[in-house]
Amino acid sequence: MAAPRFATWEAAGRDAGRAMPGARALMALILLIWGGRGAQSWGIYNFRPTALGNPSAHGEGRALDVGCSIRIGRLIVRRLLRYGPAKLGICAIIHNRVIYSAKSPNGRRYDGVPHLDHVHIEMTRRAARDLTLAKAKRVLGYRRAA
Repeated sequence: MAAPRFATWEAAGRDAGRAMPGARALMALILLIWGGRGAQSWGIYNFRPTALGNPSAHGEGRALDVGCSIRIGRLIVRRLLRYGPAKLGICAIIHNRVIYSAKSPNGRRYDGVPHLDHVHIEMTRRAARDLTLAKAKRVLGYRRAA
């Protein structure tokens, strides 16, 4: 059987009080690859409810918001999908009114905040805790330009 494309989604709950190291590592790699093309960190940790009133994965320090144009956002999403989000512990990606997850690995319409100006990436608790920059580079095939 093929490996799942996405990690299993985990509902948010507890306040971590900080951005988790694995989430910081993934953000660092995204900025290494796309920072020169306008991508920027819009943050990881923020303890606040979602528009629906439930807790946000940002409060656990395991959700990233990458500010970018729609064009760069598509490149980020495409690369994450190509190399397998489950390998990075990603449970959901939202961008340009589309959500990708185990429930909809090829994407489906997302009617919440449209995410037109950023990519939202949610990680599992384990990945947010344990992912390293070195592993993220290996998974995404990052090679430093000579």
